Amino acid sequence: NIREKLAELERPIGLNGQALMATDTPQQAFDLLNVGRRNILINGDMRIAQRGSSTNSAANNTYIVDRWQYEASTTGVVNVEQSTDAPAGFKYSSKITITTADSNIASTDFQQILYKMEANDISQLNYGTSNAKTCTLSFWVKASKPGTFPFSFQNHNGTRVYPENYSVNQANTWEYKTIVFPGDTGGSWVTTGTSLGFRFTFQFMLGSSFTGGTRGAWAATTGFQNLCPPHTANLQETNATFQITGVQLESGKVATPFEYRSYGQELALCQRYYYASANHHHVLFKNSYWESSTFYFPETMRAAPSVSLTGSPGTLHLRLLNGNSDIGNTPVYSTFTDGFLLTSSTTNNDTFYNWILNGTITASAEL
Repeated sequence: NIREKLAELERPIGLNGQALMATDTPQQAFDLLNVGRRNILINGDMRIAQRGSSTNSAANNTYIVDRWQYEASTTGVVNVEQSTDAPAGFKYSSKITITTADSNIASTDFQQILYKMEANDISQLNYGTSNAKTCTLSFWVKASKPGTFPFSFQNHNGTRVYPENYSVNQANTWEYKTIVFPGDTGGSWVTTGTSLGFRFTFQFMLGSSFTGGTRGAWAATTGFQNLCPPHTANLQETNATFQITGVQLESGKVATPFEYRSYGQELALCQRYYYASANHHHVLFKNSYWESSTFYFPETMRAAPSVSLTGSPGTLHLRLLNGNSDIGNTPVYSTFTDGFLLTSSTTNNDTFYNWILNGTITASAEL
């Protein structure tokens, strides 16, 4: 028996060979060996933070780094940050610090880190069909308190959920975790288009309304009632911390090493959902015949975004060409997936103008 003979060697096939030997089908072997993109997630190493590296007293739906949100309904208060504390091989993590604990956790209270996936990015998983694929999630976690922590995968509208737990064994120590879960063959799934298709959550505090789930099985749910199974850890002590990084979601039942992409590739993937220009003084030319000026985004966005101008002085001026006086003209924004159009609210025949942008342009097409 070849496998028995190989097992007699000290390291017969190496780590990658062991993973390959563990596959059951040619498709699983192909997925493992595929040189293309393996990690379905974006910014799993928490490198890109276009909105800034920290937020104190974070509100519900605050982005910690690009694509990763803090979501909560609680009386507790947290600071969120892109931390430089990370395991070997990584430079950053997403970190939550409890500054005010929720002293009386209500049944519907929760605090979690949320990731949302576009339906187009999960088409190959065939969820909602008999060909739904097994997937593996791997990640690094560090918490100030050991225990079992809740986790869940959910479909777009929260009617299907896969509850799971993982254990943090030592306080304040980076630990590597993997979760293998079967594809969901039932329920309603959106697997094409630009809308929300899939979401998952790392919870670090949950009220009792959400903890009736059965671990390790897809189930129907209403309002996330069985979001997670019972668990032992609720981080609600002042200065308690929770951190994650190196998050990878891939097809198959084997966790492969984290897929590092170049900074430029990762930034471009993030800019499909959010774009922030550098602080600058930008001129958009306009004349009275066209009555408009166009700004193009570096990447085509998921949908026509909401656009705003922030920073100092954070204003948009309309000025005569080569002049310094503001006309006081309020522009009209028309947004598209590839840019936005500024249109003058009045007509000034045979006169040439500049739109003067001072500050940072932001555009959001988040799910």
